[in-house]
Amino acid sequence: YCKKTSIGLIANPGGTYRILSFNAGIRLKQNFLKAVFWDYPNFQNAETIRLAVQKARRNNDTLTLNWILGRFLERGRVRDVALFFNLREINDSLEALRLSKYANRKWRRLLEVYENVD
Repeated sequence: YCKKTSIGLIANPGGTYRILSFNAGIRLKQNFLKAVFWDYPNFQNAETIRLAVQKARRNNDTLTLNWILGRFLERGRVRDVALFFNLREINDSLEALRLSKYANRKWRRLLEVYENVD
């Protein structure tokens, strides 16, 4: 049993948008984090990832943050990425990441469409 998070956008005054997440308890048959961290069993738990991201942010560890973000951008769903990173962080890190052409195009397009998202 775990929490499902749905992502939505809400308009702010001035034409900007904010990402919202809505939690609802459901039973999941599949752990989608396994697709992202299939070769790192310790990272197949959302809380473990959240703690690693928080620690890396506290320590200004861009190498670890970029590694985690890169894994998400290559293999993860947008809704899973949004649990740990906001669009500004993704935009600021995109140049430093070594992504496939497909993932790079996908995320650049997403950032272009939602450029005013906080």
